[in-house]
Amino acid sequence: MWPFTCNKLILRKLDWIIQELDTIRGKEDIIMAQIDDLKANIDTLISNVAAEGTVITSAVVAIKGLTDQQAVLSQQLADAIAAGDPVAIQAAADAIAAQNQLVIDQTAALAAAIPA
Repeated sequence: MWPFTCNKLILRKLDWIIQELDTIRGKEDIIMAQIDDLKANIDTLISNVAAEGTVITSAVVAIKGLTDQQAVLSQQLADAIAAGDPVAIQAAADAIAAQNQLVIDQTAALAAAIPA
């Protein structure tokens, strides 16, 4: 009878091991689902950071362009004043007004491009 008792004990232990493995497999599925969710969140974060970088780069390029244009307009106005030419002064003033409107328009476009 002894060998049969030993076999039953071994079978019970094997059943217990199989149950534990099933439990571990169930937890593995949960962990893998959580890892997939984490990967998706990281991908979203990377995408948001890339978009933010694009917005920042665009803003820097726009500001540089506006700064360069302002220097040109300032020089045109200084030249017109130095020459005492009212037509040139008005043309420079009109160009500065147009530049100001461009700044307003680009500021609105930039604000709209920034993700909330």
